[in-house]
Amino acid sequence: MDNEIAYIDSKSRRRERLGGGLSRIFRLRMFDCPLKLIQAFKRHPFPVVISSFRAGGMDGTELFRRLERLMPGCLNILLALPGQHPHPESLPVALIEWDGEDGCTELARRIGRRIAGFPLELFTDFSAPQASPVVIAGSRELRRILAEAEKIAPHQDPVLVTGETGTGKDVLARYIHAHSRHRTGPCQIVNCAAVSPELFEAEFFGHVKGAYTGAAGAREGHFVCAQNGTLILDEIGEIDLSFQAKLLRAIENREIFPVGSQQLRRLNTRVIALTNCDLKQAVAQGRFRADLYYRLNTYGLHLKPLRERPDDVPALAYHLVGRSWFALLNDWRERIEPAVLHNLKTLELPGNVRDLQNLLARVLTFKSADDPYLRWADFEKALCRHPGSEPAEENLIQFLRRVERSRIQNELSRNGHNITRTADRLGLSRQNLQYRMKRLALDREGDDANAECGMRNERIKDEG
Repeated sequence: MDNEIAYIDSKSRRRERLGGGLSRIFRLRMFDCPLKLIQAFKRHPFPVVISSFRAGGMDGTELFRRLERLMPGCLNILLALPGQHPHPESLPVALIEWDGEDGCTELARRIGRRIAGFPLELFTDFSAPQASPVVIAGSRELRRILAEAEKIAPHQDPVLVTGETGTGKDVLARYIHAHSRHRTGPCQIVNCAAVSPELFEAEFFGHVKGAYTGAAGAREGHFVCAQNGTLILDEIGEIDLSFQAKLLRAIENREIFPVGSQQLRRLNTRVIALTNCDLKQAVAQGRFRADLYYRLNTYGLHLKPLRERPDDVPALAYHLVGRSWFALLNDWRERIEPAVLHNLKTLELPGNVRDLQNLLARVLTFKSADDPYLRWADFEKALCRHPGSEPAEENLIQFLRRVERSRIQNELSRNGHNITRTADRLGLSRQNLQYRMKRLALDREGDDANAECGMRNERIKDEG
C-alpha cells in the first residue's frame, strides 16, 4: 500500500481548510476522532501523523505515545498555539506553533518543509515484512539471474556470487535463501574480512569453555547459529589461507568440531559465498585454495555492474525514491522529470546501487516541498556538475589531475580498494600507484573529501 499522511483535528472547519491545502501536495487521510485514527493505524501504519494540540478530547502527545507503541519511528507533527506547551523541547514530536494568522496555505507549506528532506528508507519498515527480499529487475540480464537463482535455491550445494562492490550480492543471496527449502530457518551473514585470522576457527565453529585464554564460556559458531538455514560468507576472498582447508572440510563433510571439543557437530547449513575479487586470479597467485574455489563454485552467479545493465537504473530509482518522503506526494512518479531517468542511466556509478542510493539521498535531503518535482538540475547540484560549478579557469595540468584522480578512484572502487589489483589494472607498479594516490590526496578508501581538498591545494599551487 502506498504511503499516506494522517491528519486528525476535531474542528471540522480547520480540518477541511488545512486538509485541503495539504492534499493539493500530499497523499492525505483525515480523521476527526483519535480512536478512528488508532484503528486505522493498526491496519496500516502512517509514516507521518499530524495532530492538533487537542484532538477529540485526547491530548496530542498522548495520541502520539499510543501510536509510538504500535509502530516506533513515525514522524509526529503537533500543531499548537505559541506557548501552549510549556516544554516543547521535551516532546518526542515535531512541534509547529501556529496562531492562525498565517493562514492554512502557509501552514501547509511549513508542514511540507518539515516532512521534506527526511532520510531515505524512513518508511521502509512501515509495510508488512516481505517473505522474500525485494529485487528490482528492470533488465533482461537481471531477470535471467533471478530465474537461475530460483532454480538453484532448492539445492543444498554451495553458491558463489561474484560482482563489483554495491551490485547487490547480499540481496541476491537472501533471495536464494527465501526460495530455498530452509526459508523459515535462520539466514546469517558474516563479513569474513572483519574476522581476525587467529579467531576464524572459534568464530565459525564455536568453542567450549576454557578452549583458549579468555574463553570464559562456551559459544556457538556461525555454522551452528545458521543450522537449518543459510550462512552467507561475505568477502570470502579475505579468508586467511590457513583456515581455508578447515572451511572446505566443514562444507564438504557437513560437520565440525568446536574449538577445544572432541564432540562432532553435524551441520544442515547451506553456504553462499560472496566476493568482489577475482578468485581465479587469487588461486593462480596462491592466495586461495583451488579445491575450496571449485567447491564454492558448484553454482556460480555473476552480477554485472550497473553500467552494463543500465535498464535497471530507472526501476531502481523509482524504488529508492518510493521509500523516501517524496513518495508521500500526490502522483509522485509523474513529478520525476524524464531527463532524470535518462541521465541516471549514463552516470558513472563505481559503487553501483550504493552510489545511486547515496546520490538520491543527497538530492532528496536538500529538496524542498515548495518545489515538489525532481529535476535533473537537482542532481547536477548533488554531483557538483551543474553549470558554473567547474573552475572558471581550469588549466591543462588541473584538468589532467582531475581526470587522473577520477580514473584511480573508479578503479579502486571496482577492485574493492585493493592496491595491488588496482595498480595491475592501471598498468602501474604498486609503488607508483601509492605515490599518485598520495599526491592526489586519495586514501585507500578513496575518500572524496580528502581528494577534493587535495585538488584544491593543487589548484592553489598552480595558480600561485
